[in-house]
Amino acid sequence: MACSCLSTQRFAALAKAMSEQPFGSNQVSELNSLKAVCKKPHDENLKTLIDNVFIYTADLNNTVISDGWVLIHGKQIVALGKQGEQPTDFDKKVDGGGKLMLPGLVNPHWHESFVAPNFESPDDCNLEPTAYSNGGNIAALGSMFGFISTVGDKLTLDEGLAIARWSMWTQLRSGTTALGDLGSANKADSMALAAIDLGMRLRVSRWGSDVMLEADKASPTIIADTQLQTEDWLSLIETWDNHSSGLIGAMPSVMGAFGSSDKQLEALASITQQYKVPYATHLAPLKNERREVERVFGLSPIARFDAMGLLTDKLLAVHTAYASESEYQRLIELRISVTHRPLWDAWRVDSQ
Repeated sequence: MACSCLSTQRFAALAKAMSEQPFGSNQVSELNSLKAVCKKPHDENLKTLIDNVFIYTADLNNTVISDGWVLIHGKQIVALGKQGEQPTDFDKKVDGGGKLMLPGLVNPHWHESFVAPNFESPDDCNLEPTAYSNGGNIAALGSMFGFISTVGDKLTLDEGLAIARWSMWTQLRSGTTALGDLGSANKADSMALAAIDLGMRLRVSRWGSDVMLEADKASPTIIADTQLQTEDWLSLIETWDNHSSGLIGAMPSVMGAFGSSDKQLEALASITQQYKVPYATHLAPLKNERREVERVFGLSPIARFDAMGLLTDKLLAVHTAYASESEYQRLIELRISVTHRPLWDAWRVDSQ
């Protein structure tokens, strides 16, 4: 359910007003009014019965309850069922009007890249090696990720909003109502506005990637302005973290240990400690990454994050497939959250 006080017309007017001038996440004065909208005080003890809804559970049996109800205690779903079986112990009743109710799945590792080229086919008959395969082409990936970090700057706010709305709607169709953005080919402001409009929860990010590791160089090659990306993180947090809609928070991210300079990792550590926000990275996802990171920086990807003070319980680590036993124990000891995508990880391992 979208927030009623932020209509599509409101977004259209905002986008039209800004379409004739550049807009970036460090130029968000026009969005400051959003800080005060959609305040939703919430009683953790409130029992709410949502009645008359079409429920798709997205379980293994694809269970559908065409005329059902859901009981929520505070923010937790505690029961659901068919009409005629409703509980009587509730504080508030909401008529769902026959609308579709999704299960509220969480996708903690998401990149809004709807505008990116897609060469996938229904089968693997024409499968060719990519920069991710055979252990990973670290130089090629660094160059590619550096480019992705600039795509959002090339979009107007209304372009980014249109793309983000469609991309997030594809997530809603699967039952996913909460997203963890790890850096996207879009504007952070556009994605946050789209999430509010669609009634989705979003940890919005600004992808950090300021260096690449070239095979014949002993030092990293600078590919982006570290200070500008740092300022974008600050603007992102100040504009969107703990947003009053109750839907949006901030999660600064860096592409990975081979895409960030020491200066960028130091800035990330400082900012996240100051603002107490979660942050994310792809940590040791590729076989060849360790060799290249150790060659240039003298530390493995995980050891490098550890030395920078970035191994904390605020870190979301993605695709952590190539760690030593002692590094895995270190991650467990520090209560690092690790997210895997089994099919993707299996494909990368098989291709190496």
